[in-house]
This record gives sequence, structure tokens and C-alpha cells, in this order.
Amino acid sequence: MNMGKIVGEGYSGDEMKYSQQPEARVILNRDGNPNSLCGIMIMNKRAPSMSIIRGLLFTYDIENTDDPKREEFIASKDVNSKKELVELFNELTKPEFLEYTKFEQNWFIDSIEHFLMTGDSFDDVFKKMTTYFGAEVLDQQEFMRVLLSCLKHYDLEVVTNEQQSTNRRT
Repeated sequence: MNMGKIVGEGYSGDEMKYSQQPEARVILNRDGNPNSLCGIMIMNKRAPSMSIIRGLLFTYDIENTDDPKREEFIASKDVNSKKELVELFNELTKPEFLEYTKFEQNWFIDSIEHFLMTGDSFDDVFKKMTTYFGAEVLDQQEFMRVLLSCLKHYDLEVVTNEQQSTNRRT
């Protein structure tokens, strides 16, 4: 549907070309209204950012506010074990991630996906922070793959809960 004005802009494609879009695809529900559960929100898409990934992981940085209980919990986990890394993210990253707007959540996910696809080492994240981790992260890409998987899971949880809530009201 041509909206007659610019309804979206951002970076897309493998070359991350900037463009503007005057058209939008709108999915309607049974009542003929836009389906908000399908994420029909026209928003700008930001370029991938290593600094926002670092910001999301600030929870684990020693520069973060002192919290002995949190620090002990972080140090007790083996960050090279997928299972323990998921436990760590579920406890500390999930609540923070869910406080961000949908746009910001997508920016985190898109940024991690982009840098994984380009084969980035994530040194810009790990070499610029000192953490409470009990060991060095041996495979930084695997760490990010696990984080990405968790973020997508949290996002899916929210959508599922919203759909269930909507179904209960109808």
C-alpha cells in the first residue's frame, strides 16, 4: 500500500544500503484493523552497533554498580558452558532486555546477527570491558550465538504472552 509519504527508512541488504520506503504492508485482523501482534509498526531501522551490544552486557562489567550478590552469581557461572551461560542470561540479561522498547530489542538482535554473519570476533565488546566472569570467554562468537538465541527466545515469549492475553479477552 502506497502511503503517499515516507513511512520507513533504514539500512538493509548485504551492503547495508540506506533507503526510504513510501510503501508498507499492513496485515489486517478479522475486524479489518491493523494487526498489532504482527509487529505492524513503521519504524526506522538503525545500523548495527557494537556499542549497543557492549551496553547490553554492561551488567557483567566491573564498572557497573557494586552488587556483591550479582557479582558472586556471575563469577559462579562457567561462561564457556552453554547451559550455564543461558542461566546467567535468563537471570540477569532477560529482565533488562525486556525493559527496552521493541525497536531497541530488535536493534540488539539485528546487531548481533549482523556481526555474526560478517564473522566478527566481537573483540570490540570483550576487549573493552572487564567482567566478573570467572574465566575468559574462549569462543566469543559462540557466546554471542547463545546470547542471540536467548534474546530471540525472550522476544518470542513476549509475543506469545501478548497473543494469549488477547485471546483471553476475546
